[in-house]
Amino acid sequence: MPLARDALQHLSSDLRVIFFARIPIIYGCSIKTMPPIPKASRSPLLRPLIAEFYSEYKEASLREGLTTRDHMSPMVRIMAPWLDFPTPPTNRDKHAEWLKSIGIDGAAYARRLTEVLESDPHLKECLGSTVLLADYIDRSLGYFFASYLNSNATFSGRAEKQWESFERETYKSELRRLAYTHLFNFQSDQERIDLGFARIEKLSGTQLTELLGGSPHALSFLHNESESEYFLVIEERGGIDGITEWMAEKRRVTLEIIAFLQFFKTGVVHATYTVYELVPNWVRHVYQRQTRRSLGAIRSRAYRDQRDPYFLDNAEIDSLKRTIQFMFHPPFRSRLENRKNGFRQMLFRAGGYYQSSLTREKSPERMVDLAIALESMLTPASARTELTFRISQNLAQLLGTDAARRMEISRAAKRLYEKRSALLHGQYDYEEYSRDEFVNENQIDEWSQLIRLAIVRLGVLFLRGQDNREELLNQLSEVSLNQELGDRIRAQGDPDTFLAELLGQGAGGAP
Repeated sequence: MPLARDALQHLSSDLRVIFFARIPIIYGCSIKTMPPIPKASRSPLLRPLIAEFYSEYKEASLREGLTTRDHMSPMVRIMAPWLDFPTPPTNRDKHAEWLKSIGIDGAAYARRLTEVLESDPHLKECLGSTVLLADYIDRSLGYFFASYLNSNATFSGRAEKQWESFERETYKSELRRLAYTHLFNFQSDQERIDLGFARIEKLSGTQLTELLGGSPHALSFLHNESESEYFLVIEERGGIDGITEWMAEKRRVTLEIIAFLQFFKTGVVHATYTVYELVPNWVRHVYQRQTRRSLGAIRSRAYRDQRDPYFLDNAEIDSLKRTIQFMFHPPFRSRLENRKNGFRQMLFRAGGYYQSSLTREKSPERMVDLAIALESMLTPASARTELTFRISQNLAQLLGTDAARRMEISRAAKRLYEKRSALLHGQYDYEEYSRDEFVNENQIDEWSQLIRLAIVRLGVLFLRGQDNREELLNQLSEVSLNQELGDRIRAQGDPDTFLAELLGQGAGGAP
């Protein structure tokens, strides 16, 4: 009778993939070295259980002539009826009777395996069930380990070396989980940027392949065979339970961090997909099918053929780290939590459209998002006529440091609205549009820069206590008659001045 064949017929196809797939050992991405689990925290019951089980299995195999199929996963196949499968097999008595006839007490071994799991916090956290523990032992030791054992269930020679390797890998570090979010179009002077609670890290092509499950096809599909890419990484101590929900939460935090990049300086950068990694490496292999899950969307088209990355040099990195302290500054968080505040809603609407413009692949689509962002910020509720004039004037007065610069800004805003009106009212050259020449990337970049600065400055005014958008817009309309008022608004909205006041540090470069 083939060992446990009937007992395993109830396994789902998903569990079969986990238990019987042989996955090659792949070493993970660049993760900081952690100390191994102390010997005092490891279960003393594991080694004697493994020695006795595989010794009895070896004797039964030689005596009964067990089949090749029985050798694939001996511990899982023998203990199957007593392991904590989601749906336990129904032929437990028949299976137990056969095991007794060949001298193996499967129920006793299953109980002892449960004791190992409950007495070993590390294995409990990493695996959580006897099913996965038995499968992991089989895949790491299994049939070949049994063949190396002495007849008296002792380790020597190759068996001892295999056990030492198994123990070293199993207990090499505590369990951690990492969320990797790809940064589209990002480059830097540094390969690793430590942000304290997260980091930006450059991964090589080999590391990317490992992160994506060991498939070169996945790498070429996601990254156009790039040699390296940057990811925002959040690493935390923790178990497997709720990993999908955890990854979704880390992606939400990641998007908030990336928003700071987007408003820190002008340039196209955004998150594409998020995947998670498990450490130590062997845990990833147990959950290999799950670790390929991802959140987000792939962008297949490079920005400007990769000629114009969002680039952070060393000086900008220092300024970014200082600016990003806002994320945990209590007054800032408190202001953001007031979702009924109309000024806040305006900032989030405008900011959302600005960020959306960075994810668009075509320039006309970016232009529409930017136009909506601009209009949502600077259109007075009472305005019914001369909309373009009012918006361009407000933008110029908010950002322009002198008369010449204000004139440039006003003209740029008017050009945006002329293009926007032509597009939305169908008054454009179709051939020009089809050639992707209706609006060019230099124009988009100019408008993107102005709108980003407007959002940043309005955000500073908001953090200083400004809540009334209509009052601010009315003041901007009066600036042409009151230069002192304009200077005061621009000074209050200056991010460097605000940062210096808030953090008590010297001003850095303006975003």
